[in-house]
Amino acid sequence: MSLLGHFVPSLRAGARKLADYLVVAVAVALPWSTSATGIFIALWLLVVLATIDYQDLRAQIRNPVIIATLGLFALGVVGMAWAFAVPLSMRLHGAESYLRLLAIPLLVVQFRHSERGHFVLLAFLASCTALLVVSFVMVAFNLPSPRGHGIPVKSYIQQSAEFMVCGVALLYVAAMDLKANNKKRAFLFALVGLLFFANIVYVATSRTTLLTLPLLLLIAAAHGFGKKGFFAALVFVAVLPPLIWFSSPYLKQRVSDLSQEAQLAQVENPDEPASPRSDLWRKAVRFIADAPIIGHGTGSITGLYKEAAAGKTGIGAQWGRDAHNMTLTIAIQLGFVGALALWLMWGAAAWTFLGTSFVSLVGLIFVVQHVVGSLFNSSLFDFTPGWLYVFAVGTLAGTVSRERAVNRQRV
Repeated sequence: MSLLGHFVPSLRAGARKLADYLVVAVAVALPWSTSATGIFIALWLLVVLATIDYQDLRAQIRNPVIIATLGLFALGVVGMAWAFAVPLSMRLHGAESYLRLLAIPLLVVQFRHSERGHFVLLAFLASCTALLVVSFVMVAFNLPSPRGHGIPVKSYIQQSAEFMVCGVALLYVAAMDLKANNKKRAFLFALVGLLFFANIVYVATSRTTLLTLPLLLLIAAAHGFGKKGFFAALVFVAVLPPLIWFSSPYLKQRVSDLSQEAQLAQVENPDEPASPRSDLWRKAVRFIADAPIIGHGTGSITGLYKEAAAGKTGIGAQWGRDAHNMTLTIAIQLGFVGALALWLMWGAAAWTFLGTSFVSLVGLIFVVQHVVGSLFNSSLFDFTPGWLYVFAVGTLAGTVSRERAVNRQRV
């Protein structure tokens, strides 16, 4: 029974509805504002802790998503014990990065009993669509932004990632509508989906998005049309890049700038790595080799990078608070054990979404996008991508669990 249920049973249903709509508010705020997102998360946490059924929460511990998530969280907290040379404040700061994972079990249980999981998806889509409109307006009227051309808020990396998820989902729905001979709705969804892709290609993109998009298209095609859809999408993905390349001056400029930066760095400092990221990765491998099994302990990563940068010049003198790769960031602190726990968490989430429903597909899209993004950033520990993963996986895993329970009852 929930805490609220002990005292005011009549308020429980209303409070649960409020908790659902606070998650909807989080979905609306995530693409736009970190402060608004933080406020809604805090309010949701207060309400959900008062309304959640703790007996059901204990019963759901065996859920693969929950147990794998709690495993990584527990390891991150216990990892403070062997961060011997790290001040307590830094250990606690490192452990804070894992706290958001505790929201996943709460969300799974919440939406296992709620019919409003789809509202969360619609809210996120509507919010991203509004962001898309603002982005195109900025481009059309040449409005300046400190974040870059056509980027109203946050960063080009986050904007293109959100637009990619929405675009793939909308094209999938359009294809399903076309299959069902609902041509008008299919045209509308396809148009909006293509506008999301146009923004990625012609306004703001990232290397991660360009790497992830073909993979998501293949997954969506296989989900909706089986082997035939997969191979048709494979041909499409093979033909599309040259067409995009020749039609997008922006994309050409992005690739050219990256290439010139790498070449310039090599000319000026031939003994140094080509980029700050590659330097962080090279150092990360060395840190892991020094403590391969359980790592250097939670919170140790900043001190290790500072120590490695001491006395260096150029790129080598730079240090970071993470390795710009989620697996390396975890492995530095928690070793191969931590890296395994991370991939088990991702694997459990992906396995949960291997279903036939649209919600399952969207959940898998979010997981794959997050995992690929984590190759180049410590996405789980960054505010927007980290919370996006937590709320997407928690909400959709709970919704999928509800769908499967309803289907079993019908049988």
